[in-house]
Amino acid sequence: MLSKRLDVILESVEPTTCVWDMGCDHGYLAASLIASNKAKHVIASDISKPSLEKTKALAVKRHLTSMIECRLGDGFDVISPGEVDTAVIAGMGGHLIAQKLNCLSSTDYHIQTFVIQPMNRADLVRHALENNGYRIVSERIVREDHHFYQIIKAIPGDMRIDFPLDYAIGFSPARRHDEAFTAFVLALIDQEKEILRNVNQYATQGAIHQRVRSEAKIKQLTEVISHDCQS
Repeated sequence: MLSKRLDVILESVEPTTCVWDMGCDHGYLAASLIASNKAKHVIASDISKPSLEKTKALAVKRHLTSMIECRLGDGFDVISPGEVDTAVIAGMGGHLIAQKLNCLSSTDYHIQTFVIQPMNRADLVRHALENNGYRIVSERIVREDHHFYQIIKAIPGDMRIDFPLDYAIGFSPARRHDEAFTAFVLALIDQEKEILRNVNQYATQGAIHQRVRSEAKIKQLTEVISHDCQS
């Protein structure tokens, strides 16, 4: 049984021929992509040989060795242009994911859909998609074990993110304004309030600048919540 996070990632993948699971780890998603008829073939890759061995073992256990191909390697080095239709990148830091996406500036891999779930710094991922010819069409928030996960789906196309806050909380035309999103934004407001409580103890120039930034961010996030209540 998949975790809630992986289940939403699976749900975000449209049925296609070949899906690439970059950083496959235990292989549960790769196996579920085949079992749910989301993919006829899955390329499961990981930089870690022990992680890849877990995926191989699961493929053997579930009799999926003809449909799950395991490849040891880093990022786009393991695939060729035109080989995959959809790429899933989940469970990595946003900085690392953005670095990998920036490889698209030199080589067109003809990937029609990205489903991405960064563990942090989702803003960097959105910058990379914007700069490399991909348009975000879906933004989901998943709350699991006291953590919020952002799941981003993108396809080829032009995108311009006009509001800086969208880099952090999701491209507004693609966001799903549900209870999970509201809870996510409220948690961000609480984080900024905690920062304010800490910096208010100091009168340094740095503390003053941080206070201004946090107050502005709280105001912007509160406006997002207010807009949701009115719509």
